[in-house]
Amino acid sequence: MKDQNFKDEVMKILEEAPSARRALLENYDNLLRVADYCHDNYLQV
Repeated sequence: MKDQNFKDEVMKILEEAPSARRALLENYDNLLRVADYCHDNYLQV
């Protein structure tokens, strides 16, 4: 029973990993854009 739960958890992680990685990369790109925007506007003030 314990082994089956472990296998189920591992399979769940492996199924979710690609979409989670994609979301992290999108968030990273968005945060870089926000940082650039703030930096550019701060320099204009």
